[in-house]
Amino acid sequence: SYIPNPTHELAADCMAAKTTRNYGWLPPPQFNIAMQVLYTFGADPGHPPGPFRVQNATACYANPP
Repeated sequence: SYIPNPTHELAADCMAAKTTRNYGWLPPPQFNIAMQVLYTFGADPGHPPGPFRVQNATACYANPP
């Protein structure tokens, strides 16, 4: 059975941020729009609150591979 783990979700957010950057799928202006949407997400047992996820994803996007 699956046990929700917010740490796994943060790792997935980080991988997604780096992948979108590395492949050029979301240049900075579009990435910022996506982060504005993610910011509004609430927390649940498997996901940290949106603002925390944005902070994490933004740091991953900004750091080189």
